Amino acid sequence: MKIAHLVKNACNPDWRVIKAAEQNAKIKNSKVQVFATQDNYSLPNETVNNVKYERLYQKFRFNTPLRKRDLEKNILIDIFYMMILGLEVAMKKLKLIEFASPRYLSTVRAKRGCRKLFFENVLNFAPDIIHCHDLETLQTGVMIKKKIGCKVIYDAHEFELDKNPPAGPLTEILVKRHEGKNIKYADCVVTVSEEIADDLHKIYNLPEKPLVIYNVPSKPLREKMKTYNLSFFNEQAPANTKLTFGNLTLNSILFKRQELFSNLMSNFLNVGKEQVDNFNQYVTTRNQGPKFTDLFRFKKIGIHIGLVTVGRGIETCVKALAMMEDHALIVIGPRNNPSFLNKLINLCGSYGVRNRVFILNPLEEGLVSFIGYFDYSLVTTIPNSKSSDYSMPNKLFESALAGIPILCADTISASKFVEKYQIGATFISDNHYDLAAKINSLCDGKFKNIKKIPSKELNNFSVKNQYEELNKYIQSLSSYS
Repeated sequence: MKIAHLVKNACNPDWRVIKAAEQNAKIKNSKVQVFATQDNYSLPNETVNNVKYERLYQKFRFNTPLRKRDLEKNILIDIFYMMILGLEVAMKKLKLIEFASPRYLSTVRAKRGCRKLFFENVLNFAPDIIHCHDLETLQTGVMIKKKIGCKVIYDAHEFELDKNPPAGPLTEILVKRHEGKNIKYADCVVTVSEEIADDLHKIYNLPEKPLVIYNVPSKPLREKMKTYNLSFFNEQAPANTKLTFGNLTLNSILFKRQELFSNLMSNFLNVGKEQVDNFNQYVTTRNQGPKFTDLFRFKKIGIHIGLVTVGRGIETCVKALAMMEDHALIVIGPRNNPSFLNKLINLCGSYGVRNRVFILNPLEEGLVSFIGYFDYSLVTTIPNSKSSDYSMPNKLFESALAGIPILCADTISASKFVEKYQIGATFISDNHYDLAAKINSLCDGKFKNIKKIPSKELNNFSVKNQYEELNKYIQSLSSYS
């Protein structure tokens, strides 16, 4: 049985895709291949845990016109969607609608690029099953199904009808039309939470409720932590230091700004040298990150796990930290948004907590055991869309399995999980006052009912158990079972 996974990124890593592919590879006589897009950091071809990864890119030549090098572009169709976007922007300015967003134009271009990159390669692979991750790859899977008669699994990682950035009503109509047109060809629909499953079932009148597979941590993340894998974000590191994307931008902005103000103070405002030196010392100290040994002087340490970017509520954590003098914050995860990283560093400085915020490079092994060393975990998602409100992020399960209390924003799906298993407390999302109050109550022992998930139920949150039903379904589709 041949199983193709289609993903719009380089899958390095995209843990949900990797977990699904590796579980499929355990099916007898299966051949699993992930079709992804090439980036600057990944190998074009590799095989890991019996899963082959093929990362594709456009093979243009030196004389290929620039307009033909971008597979996502189609000027006429893009103009049409830009006109719709323009109409939404105008309606927003007139206060007829609340939001306007280029999200659907981005979706259209991404699905167009995926189709052009993947179609022939996947067709040559001749899969029995195509597992389409996210809406952008679904149309390609459906087109191949119509051509060779394979089965299609649609894995909705998010609630596409209402996700970030928030969009206007015309965009929502277009997304619903596109998803509805293609989802009816899916033989199986999978998603990340019960609430998304219920809405998809109802909105598209699906014959069966989608299968819910939680974003539980993969086996490497659950293994014992190796301390030599730990590394701190270093603001003074060279720009090309691995996993410190954006350092040069941060340093150049920070220190050039400091130099400018110093010159203004001394040359134009006639401020004395001592005062200039005091200013420089203040700026340097305020923005300087802590050393590892500083970690041991704090009474309580919280941890925020996951992508360091907008919408994750990291700013709420920083503001709450400023209200708790004997606490520190660990921020661990990928940093691929240098603009947000700059803002975060500046926010830490302006609240006077830069020496209490420890930014660590992501761990690809032993993350769960690492989380277990700290006093509480922060799941601070901002519910600015239904997709965010319905999300069940990786950090939720990583923290639950680590066995430390969780402070969870009052998003619908995640807070239900926390309350069901009594593994933490909820707070008013994006409210740092409430978060600080709940952390203090937790540390003072006022939440008497908080406990760990019983060991007999922990197996339910293993990758094997989460994908068992999907694997059974896949085996039922073929005589290979």
